[in-house]
Parts: sequence; structure tokens; C-alpha cells
Amino acid sequence: MAEQTEPTSFAEVNSRLEQIAEQVKDKDLSLEKSLDLYEEAVRLSSVAVSLVQKPDLSADEEALLETMKADRLAQSRDASDLGDRPSGQDASDPAVTEQTADVDESESGSSVSEAGGPNGG
Repeated sequence: MAEQTEPTSFAEVNSRLEQIAEQVKDKDLSLEKSLDLYEEAVRLSSVAVSLVQKPDLSADEEALLETMKADRLAQSRDASDLGDRPSGQDASDPAVTEQTADVDESESGSSVSEAGGPNGG
């Protein structure tokens, strides 16, 4: 069987699927050929889905999209850097609450050792 090139447009995929549908309707088609056509149709349907999901952008639109993605990434990095500053932390922040709990435990531990330990020593 001759190797066919992969269709590059939805119209080409649709055209080939219509050809397959017509061939399958032939009652004289062998089981082996029917299975081959079925496999090709399944593969083509995957190609069709990926073509439909892929946006059809011009070069200028693609460049603008990439610029916007880079700007958004930079803004999110700036925002995360601001969140790392201790002075701007919110007391409801789990990290701040955890740090406060660690300080409370160390203070209570030091008062026990000043009293002579757990045995009252």
C-alpha cells in the first residue's frame, strides 16, 4: 500500500474521511481492508481534533501572544517576590501562623528548662 502524507488542514482530513466512509459502504470490501480503513479513520479523527483545537494565528498575533505570556509571567514573578517579604505578611497566612507556633513552643520549652526540667530539678 502506498504511504500517504499526513493531511495538514481540516478540509483535507474531512475529505479523506468522506472517502473512507464511501469505501466502507462497498459490500465487496474485505475485512482486512475494512480494518485498515477503520484504523486510518481513527488516526484522522485525532488529527482533526488537534487541528480544531490549534488556533489559527498570524505571525503578528503569535508574537503578540508570546509577548503577553512573557509579561504575565514577569508579573506573577514580581507578585511572588512581594509575598516573600516578612513586613507584608498577613497573620492569617499559614506560614506566619506556623512560624508563630514554633516561637511559642521554643518559649515554653525554655521556661521549662529554667524551672529545672520536667522533674522539677
